[in-house]
Amino acid sequence: MLGRLELALGDLAAADRYLHDLPGRLLSAGYTDPTASGWADAIETSIALGRLDQARGWLEQHERHVRRLASPITTASALRCRGLLAAADRKFEAAFTAFERSLALDPTGRFPLERARTLLCLGTARRQAGQKRAAREALEQALVILEQLGAPPWAEKARAELRRISGRRPPGATLTEMEERAASLAATGLANKEIAAALVVSEHTVEAYLTRAYRKLGVRTRTQLGRRLGQPAKPPDDARQT
Repeated sequence: MLGRLELALGDLAAADRYLHDLPGRLLSAGYTDPTASGWADAIETSIALGRLDQARGWLEQHERHVRRLASPITTASALRCRGLLAAADRKFEAAFTAFERSLALDPTGRFPLERARTLLCLGTARRQAGQKRAAREALEQALVILEQLGAPPWAEKARAELRRISGRRPPGATLTEMEERAASLAATGLANKEIAAALVVSEHTVEAYLTRAYRKLGVRTRTQLGRRLGQPAKPPDDARQT
């Protein structure tokens, strides 16, 4: 857990002091339970430090035990590690596939921290591949979840990645792209459930987008929201829906 904390804080050297040989020690002790969080954290740290051969060896052993257990959360974390390894090798299409497969295993967000970490990795990889728009969307989704969880270190990592995306930001006050899209759909009269379907996110995430959009724009109703965005608000109602 100390290693995970240092990883979240971005201190890879400190994380490595705790995680450097954790998988090796677990294997030597005959402890092969893939649900132990140390596996994914140690692999991610090794990848970030450029020890790809070590990470690859650990991941291959970890994946064997993951297949035996067939647990969605362990499979999802292993796929995230596989995506990170592919991204480190500059094999971005393979990385995107692994990350998307990981996210597909938890479509309802039962494991929000794991989902947010995968979105963060996906956004980072898309930024590295020059896919700015897609990178921003993934990172903004990750940030919403991490802020809802009250996970400041991970949330700051998402913000740092967003700051690294160059180019002109989409128009619309200080809204992020996903906040602006959610707000624009809300102003047309769509209910949160319909907005969630359009953006392929959960209703809870839509609520977070709209809450932040209302606060940033200084509005309280959908009529006011429509005026601020330059479009008339439509039914179903004029009440704030977040």
